[in-house]
Amino acid sequence: MNSSMTAVQIGFAELVAEHQQAWEDLWASADIIVPNNEEVQVSARSALFHLWTNVRSGYERPGIGDTSIAPAGLTSDSYAGQGDHLSFPC
Repeated sequence: MNSSMTAVQIGFAELVAEHQQAWEDLWASADIIVPNNEEVQVSARSALFHLWTNVRSGYERPGIGDTSIAPAGLTSDSYAGQGDHLSFPC
């Protein structure tokens, strides 16, 4: 059965609940708390979030979790097709 058919059978509410629980479990396992410095704490949590959204858990079947991370992860359209024109100083 494909993923979309499975999702329809499970239902939206259950999928959202599973998603929320997975994030709660992840945060409970590795949150960073910076006492007396909310700005640094927000930055650290932001970095964790971006790392977590760009890596896979390792529980996928072969071929899914063994690919590289995109240049901007899941948060952009890969430089809007402009990647070939970017240059980085050495």
